[in-house]
Amino acid sequence: MREDVVWLLLNLKKISFKIIDGDSAVVNISKEGPCTVTAGDIDLPHNVAIMNKDHVLATLTKKGRLNMEITVNKGVGYESTAMRQGDGSKRFGVIYLDALYSPVRRMAFKVESARVENRTDLDRLILDIETDGTVDFEEVIQQAARIMIDQLSVFAQVDKQQINLEKNFISAAEAAAEDSRLFQYKITAMGFGVRPQNC
Repeated sequence: MREDVVWLLLNLKKISFKIIDGDSAVVNISKEGPCTVTAGDIDLPHNVAIMNKDHVLATLTKKGRLNMEITVNKGVGYESTAMRQGDGSKRFGVIYLDALYSPVRRMAFKVESARVENRTDLDRLILDIETDGTVDFEEVIQQAARIMIDQLSVFAQVDKQQINLEKNFISAAEAAAEDSRLFQYKITAMGFGVRPQNC
């Protein structure tokens, strides 16, 4: 194999797996050289799909051989190798990889002025979303909207009658009056040394 192990592992992390049914699956790859090994050469069970089958994993030489068993999991966010190892025990022949489960590779937005008939005070929102192919961009927007609604719903459930701002906070007028009283003292009356008085 022309690539070293680190390069092979980095290539493995770029494969976009999609588990259709279940939370975990085991896939296998077995190839002999000379050939170029791609993600499409991985033997998949019925509940797993690969979205980028043309992704190159390694290049095998004439006597090269590549045999791997890969465990694929569903998850959310990012998991380091320490989190995936669990108790920290190491198994012979097993290499743990950190995992980034987010299907969104890049997201950007732009707000432009828009015109509808005679109205020129409108805005147009342009979203630029790049995914790994496991989800559609419409699903990404819908999921993001659901997460934002869930997060902001906490504020919508606040009972305004239970919050008494007058007891917990002083008013702005009281704060300004307190500040003006502090500025009325002279430095000599505060008991500072000679240095602050000379400033």
